[in-house]
Amino acid sequence: IICYENEGRYADALAAAKESSVIQDILQREQNNKTVIELEQRFKVAEKDKNIVQLEKDATEKRLYIILIGAALIIVFFGAMLMNQINKRRASNTKNAAILAEREAGLKAVFDATESERKRIAKDLHDGIGQQLSGLRLGWEGLEQNIRPHLPEHSAKLNSRNVVLDEACSEVRSISHRMMPKALQEKGL
Repeated sequence: IICYENEGRYADALAAAKESSVIQDILQREQNNKTVIELEQRFKVAEKDKNIVQLEKDATEKRLYIILIGAALIIVFFGAMLMNQINKRRASNTKNAAILAEREAGLKAVFDATESERKRIAKDLHDGIGQQLSGLRLGWEGLEQNIRPHLPEHSAKLNSRNVVLDEACSEVRSISHRMMPKALQEKGL
């Protein structure tokens, strides 16, 4: 362009300037196209990186949810097992309490039966055999009073029989009182 101007060929200089301007525009457009393509590639890479980060974040969240759900299931499982054990212990305690109550009721029934049997035996001894022995003693005393004047030589034998009969009466009375003492009658077994 400068050479054409120095030679005075202004039309050629103008054409060269236009041609130069077109070439510069083409180069500028090429440069802009390269920049746009490079920016598009950077944008696509950035988008891909962003998508990868988002996918990793989503995968991490999914793993976290899976872990939380697994932990919750484990907690529920162990909670159910704990409740099952508690219910088994309660049932066992209730069963043991019922067994103990049944045993206590059985022991009480045995004690009551024993006490009533002791009462019955003591009453039978006192009222039955005791009364018979007392009647026998009275009859013996009457017989002894009739025999003693006629057979004075048997007086020692009669006295020894009186002693045996008195001891028998005392022994029956003593046994009946030992089987059912006053404290046992008043306070129970």
